Amino acid sequence: MKATLILEDGACFEGIQFGATKAVQGEVVFNTAMMGYVENLQDPANTGQILVCTYPIIGNYGVPSKEVMTDEDLGLFDTDHIHAAALIVSDLSEHYSHWSAVETLESWMTREGVPGIRGIDTRALTQYLREHGTMRGQIVPEGAEIQPVDFTEINDVAAVSHPETKHFAPKGKSNGKHAVVEVPAALTTQDCWDLIDLAEQKRLHCMILENCCYDFFEMNTLNMAQHGVFGEILHVEGAYLHSLWNWTNYWHNWRLRYNKEHRGDIYPTHGLGPVAQLLNIHRGDRFKTLVAMDTKPATGPVAVKEYPQDLDNLDAPYRNGDHTTTLIRTVQGKVIEIQHDVMNPQPYNRRYQLTGTKGFANKYPVEGYALSSNQLKSSGVDNITSDKLSGHEFLSKEDF
Repeated sequence: MKATLILEDGACFEGIQFGATKAVQGEVVFNTAMMGYVENLQDPANTGQILVCTYPIIGNYGVPSKEVMTDEDLGLFDTDHIHAAALIVSDLSEHYSHWSAVETLESWMTREGVPGIRGIDTRALTQYLREHGTMRGQIVPEGAEIQPVDFTEINDVAAVSHPETKHFAPKGKSNGKHAVVEVPAALTTQDCWDLIDLAEQKRLHCMILENCCYDFFEMNTLNMAQHGVFGEILHVEGAYLHSLWNWTNYWHNWRLRYNKEHRGDIYPTHGLGPVAQLLNIHRGDRFKTLVAMDTKPATGPVAVKEYPQDLDNLDAPYRNGDHTTTLIRTVQGKVIEIQHDVMNPQPYNRRYQLTGTKGFANKYPVEGYALSSNQLKSSGVDNITSDKLSGHEFLSKEDF
C-alpha cells in the first residue's frame, strides 16, 4: 500500500506504507546517524515527531527484547516504547542479525501502533527541509482522506509535561545517567552541594539548560564578544522583570508561595545565564563576591490576599522584597548586576547588557549595539554607512 508525506507547504513525498496503517501528524525532523534507530524512536525528545533517517539501510539489526531495553545494568535504552509519531526510511530491512534482536523493526512498529513510509529518497527530503526550514507534516495512507490540520492548536507542552512529580532515581542515588535540568534543580545551598557530591562520586555531569542563552540576539552578541568586537567586557547586566499577577496560572501556586516563604532573587538564571556566558564563568573566571539588597514587600502581600489558593500559613510574615538587586564581582574584576521583580507592572525585561572597552550591547528595552567606525573596521566590517561613528550612539538599522 502506498502512503504519502504531505508537508505543511504542500510538498508531497510518496512511498510504501509499513508498520501501523493510520494517518498521523507531527513536526518532521531528520537524523543522519548510521545506527541508533531504536534509540531515536524511543527518545522522549522525539515525542510526536515524524522521524526521517537519512542513512539508506534501516532495520538491519532488528529490535531487542523488552528485557534488554529495561535492563538497568546494560543501560542501553531510556524507555521501552516508541515516542515518535512515525518513521520515514529509504530502504527497510526485512531480515535482521544481532545477538539481542527478537523481532523486525516493522513488527515492533506495528505492535506499537506507529506508521512508517519506506522507499522515499530521504536525503532529498532532508535537503528540502534544510532549504525550506523546519515544518509540520502528515502521513496519509492510500485511500485515506487528507485532513486539514491546524498545527497552532496542538499543545506540545501538555504532551511532554508531567502533571505530578516524577522521581527518576532515589534522593542521593544515581541510575548512571548524565542529567540536564531547567529551573529549579536545587532550592538550598545543601541541595547544590548534594548535586556536586553525587556528580563527583559517580563521575557524571549535571547541566543547567537555560533557554534564554539561546535567543538570536544573545547568541549573536556572544559570538561578537568571543571575536573581541567589544574589547574586554567589564560590566554586564541581566534581569527577570516581569509582572506575573495571575498567580493561579502556576502549578499549585508554587511561584507566589516561594516568594512568600523565601527572600532573595528566586529566579536568577534567565538574567544570569546569558551574561555568565559572556564572562566565561567557569571557563577562565568565577564569581568571588556577592552582595544583594531588596525593597520592602509591598505588592507581594497584596497578591497573597487576592490569590490565597494552595498557600499555607496565610498569617505568617511575607518574606521577599518586591525588587531584588544583586551585584557579583568576579576574580578577574568584572561586575555583574542582576535584578528580579515579578510583582509590579512593567514591560517584560531581561536587560542583557554589556559594557566593554571597545563597545556596548543592549537587548531590553532597546535592542542595539554601540561601536565606533574604527572598531567596526578592525572587526572586519567594511560596508558601514558612516566613518564617523563614535560608539556613543546605537548603530543604524543598516549597520546593525
